[in-house]
Amino acid sequence: MKSRWCKWALLIGLACFVALGIRPSAVLAHAYVVSSAPAADETLDEAPSSVRIEFNEPIEASFYELDVIGPSGISEAAGEPVFDPEQPTRLSVELKPDLPEGVYAAKWRVVSGDGHPVSGTISFQIGQGAANSVPQHSAADQRSFPGWSLLAVRWLFYGGMALYLGTLAFHLWLLPAGKRTSVVRERLKRRSRMALLLGYAAAAAGVLLSLPQQTASDAGGGWSNAFDPDRLRETLTYTSFGEIWEYQAVLLAVLLAATILLLRAFSNKTCPGRLLLALAFAAGLGLLLAKAFIGHAATASVKSAAVTADFLHLAAGLIWLGGVGALAFLLPAAAARPKPLPAEALAGSAHAPATTEPLAGSARAPAPAEPLAGPARAPAPAEPLAGTAHAPAPTEPLAGSARAPAPAEPLAGTARAPAPAADPAADPGAATGGLSGRSDAPPSATAADSPQQPLYWHAVRRFSMLAAGCVAVLIATGVYGSLLHVPTWYALFHTDYGKVLLAKILLTLVCLALGLSAFLRGRKPSRPLGAGVWTEFALGLAVLVLAALLANLPTAAANPGPAKLTNQLPDGSRVTINITPNLVGANTFRAEIVGSDGQPRRDIEQVTLTLTSKEMDMGAAEIRFSGQQLGSDLPQAQADGIITMGGRWNIRVHILLKSLDTLDYDTELRVGSK
Repeated sequence: MKSRWCKWALLIGLACFVALGIRPSAVLAHAYVVSSAPAADETLDEAPSSVRIEFNEPIEASFYELDVIGPSGISEAAGEPVFDPEQPTRLSVELKPDLPEGVYAAKWRVVSGDGHPVSGTISFQIGQGAANSVPQHSAADQRSFPGWSLLAVRWLFYGGMALYLGTLAFHLWLLPAGKRTSVVRERLKRRSRMALLLGYAAAAAGVLLSLPQQTASDAGGGWSNAFDPDRLRETLTYTSFGEIWEYQAVLLAVLLAATILLLRAFSNKTCPGRLLLALAFAAGLGLLLAKAFIGHAATASVKSAAVTADFLHLAAGLIWLGGVGALAFLLPAAAARPKPLPAEALAGSAHAPATTEPLAGSARAPAPAEPLAGPARAPAPAEPLAGTAHAPAPTEPLAGSARAPAPAEPLAGTARAPAPAADPAADPGAATGGLSGRSDAPPSATAADSPQQPLYWHAVRRFSMLAAGCVAVLIATGVYGSLLHVPTWYALFHTDYGKVLLAKILLTLVCLALGLSAFLRGRKPSRPLGAGVWTEFALGLAVLVLAALLANLPTAAANPGPAKLTNQLPDGSRVTINITPNLVGANTFRAEIVGSDGQPRRDIEQVTLTLTSKEMDMGAAEIRFSGQQLGSDLPQAQADGIITMGGRWNIRVHILLKSLDTLDYDTELRVGSK
């Protein structure tokens, strides 16, 4: 069994790395402006007839705003903004005729493809009279941290699904198949019902509240607009979130029906059937898959791979965490020993048998619950009792005596009886009805709920194998997601997304350390896992808070940091180009060329950089460097230039030598949006 589980875990991990191992294109997630007409901070001689904004990705067909405020502080828009489904990346609005000279601000607000609202302002000027008063424009809202309600709603969903899936996984895989009927005691059934109810209630609250929460976020104005019927209908009809939410609602109804059947099954004396458990588990996974379609992965260039990775990452993490919770909450109830008999039932005469069941091996030997009546010298079993010189030793019971049982083996429980039939060394609890300790210890001195060691550690070892597979998937998809959303080391350490991701990785490593400790203890069972498993579960819930935060932060690809592009030429020379701050807007370009000997090349006439966007046709921008600067003792040339949009850019490097020979190559640049 262990070998088979290990092979499956290895195969799952390898499959994830093969399917997702190709480095993906970075995802900027939140929409941003790539161009506008008029352009940001542009000065026009004549008033335009309209304002048009182009975004890097399709925006939602609802909850968009575009207004133009003139010098007098009033709107100069001639009508409502226009969204064209045929061109879902564009938003425009017509302007009033004969606009006066002055500074204008085009204020926009849209919902990006990942369901997050973004906003900003683009300023432009008509005429030269107010040239010195043009304000700086903001490409997007700089507030990155989401509100508390959004985090709470998503955390409720994550936590509820972890508890629910963990309970199902416990009964599907962790309990040994042959023990399902015998170990389902009342306390385990009660705890299982409690975990299912709590998990479903939390997950359902997360799904149901996400609709008004998304409506409030998209429409602006907070929860005061969250339950407006018209706005809710607009969210359901015109946004991708609304479409996915409808699927979630259907799956939630299926999960409710399965939960009701599970609760009824737990009211009986046996576990629910595997088919019912598997159906509920599949519905839960369906909810997680739907959630992956309305996150950062939905805006990836290779959407199918990104959504698959996001789903696998979330499912593996929640199953692992839910399994930890099941070990802490359900396993002690499943592995607890039976309750001891009441003290009154054990009290009685020194001649009373120790059990209320018939003695084995004698068809005629009754086992009354009351003490045996009769003279002190009652007939004895087949062998003489130790310490009784005058005891007769008949092999058959005395005739005419209804009260004098004479089983083939000695009576257990009398003052003169020898050791019980069961071997205490083989089963320390056999003499006390399953209690651990000495056979002659009173019931009050024995722990009735101490674990049955074989069942307890067998379940722990099963979970270790399940957790190994989950961790393999978690690591593979986590690496893929990091490459997708965090393109550079600078972005990892200098962006909100990167810092939260580091905190999540650190807490996950602590959970892994605690899990490894439990795994090592499971190999050599000693005492129950105790508080360590509860600590791991609590830390896992904290990880879910960080996961909810990451799902609503702009990815680190929005700010990859200063770029350093190095390339080696066929003759051994090395060209290095630095771009700072590598964001939309003004940037500083620096170039350095050294020969194979490490010395500055002095045969450079000119270097030209030609920038063209890989996202859309934005024309070409050229940056030129003087060969005189490159050939100096400090071989670094500097020039300023403007990058008009974020995303991927191709840089064509053209080096003109003094001999009029040329060296050319292409390299790629990732530009941040803020």
